[in-house]
Amino acid sequence: MTVDGVSAGGDRRSAGSVTTVHVAGRGGVPGDAATAVLNVTATEGQVAGFITVYPCGINPPLASNLNFVPGVNVPNAVLSKIGTNGDVCLFTSQSHNWSST
Repeated sequence: MTVDGVSAGGDRRSAGSVTTVHVAGRGGVPGDAATAVLNVTATEGQVAGFITVYPCGINPPLASNLNFVPGVNVPNAVLSKIGTNGDVCLFTSQSHNWSST
């Protein structure tokens, strides 16, 4: 779910997938912003894994922003640069549901 209801409900993300979230010009983020603060939450993970948040248009860094374990909903506040077309990308190492506001 997002602050403006776009992509409401999240969806299950597959292991190794990248999710693109448009942030510039939404939810109070100015259209020309260089960075954004996101609340990223992993839910219903079946195995331990991680999410890496990074500006779209570059390779993902070798770091995680959120680590999750089975059966636990895990939120984390993330500060990210905004990338190509005003988007932020989220790489997930293992399958889980997600939410970003």
